[in-house]
Amino acid sequence: MAIRSKGAPKRVVMADVARLAGVSAQTVSRVLSGKGPVRESTRQRVLAAVEQLRYSPDPAAQMLASGQSRVIGVLMAGHMSYGRMRSYTAFERVQRLRRHFVVSATANPQDANDVLQALDYLQGLNVRAIVVMGQRTEVVYALLSHLNQPTVVAINAEIPSAPVSRVEVDQSIGMIGLLDHLRERGCRNIVQVMPDNEDVDAIVRRRLYTTYCEENDLPVRVIPVANWGCADGEAAGEVLASAPHFDAVMAGNDNIAIGIASVLGNRRNLIAGRDYALTGFDDIEVAAYQRPGLTTVHQDYGELADAISDEIEHLLTTGENRLMTLHTHVVVRGSTSEFTPKAHA
Repeated sequence: MAIRSKGAPKRVVMADVARLAGVSAQTVSRVLSGKGPVRESTRQRVLAAVEQLRYSPDPAAQMLASGQSRVIGVLMAGHMSYGRMRSYTAFERVQRLRRHFVVSATANPQDANDVLQALDYLQGLNVRAIVVMGQRTEVVYALLSHLNQPTVVAINAEIPSAPVSRVEVDQSIGMIGLLDHLRERGCRNIVQVMPDNEDVDAIVRRRLYTTYCEENDLPVRVIPVANWGCADGEAAGEVLASAPHFDAVMAGNDNIAIGIASVLGNRRNLIAGRDYALTGFDDIEVAAYQRPGLTTVHQDYGELADAISDEIEHLLTTGENRLMTLHTHVVVRGSTSEFTPKAHA
């Protein structure tokens, strides 16, 4: 049997509120905007009508009436990794709740012309502010002389003298926390598997690992991979399957860790948490459902979205650029929690 649609409910408009409150549409507008004199009794009557009708002002109409853009542009430089996808969706929700529109443009971070074309596209939409999400500092430098709007850059690297606000997620607490945890479990031969590219997070995590090992008299063993996916972890797992002894594997992210665990389990019957310790980074949803669960570093993407949104408002209000730093924390699961290295001759 066919289902008959009754159609969408009629949208409540300002005229409906005015009719119920017994005032003009202009009076309703003054009450809602807070601009212009209105008697208190009239204001209360209008607000009661708004609540009764569940009236919600149309953001597009407000934007046209005020002449002020309520559009925020997001320039995504690079592929939609887990972190950037979560950050973007959380940011869009925060902005929607703040009655703003979000438009986005993607660009190849290795193509300066593509990056500038993405910026031109956003600026052509009369955006109020711009957010740049990416992993390459050269993208930010390519944009600097072309920015006409207040700009917030979400990147985990310094941008010296840049006239932009920046929000970063401090990688050091998570990385050092993982390494301390592995040492406490007795691990001394810790192999890092990390993308060999110019992504900021890869550079920072490689540096933190190398410095930590050198300061604690541990051997530095890095297996480079091309990118951040499970297939890259599989490639590293093939190398590890025939590698000399190791106590622990510190993967660049959770996807790489999952690929490594799959190969080592199939090729050498090595189980994470039993035969070696394994860590990731990001705390993706599936990390908790691995067997054993994957020890990793949690990054709060909702907090990141709030911080970017707050920086936009701070810039628009004060014109002052500043740095906001967020923190990570280690989540310990079975891939490391019960592991004890065996003695080797």
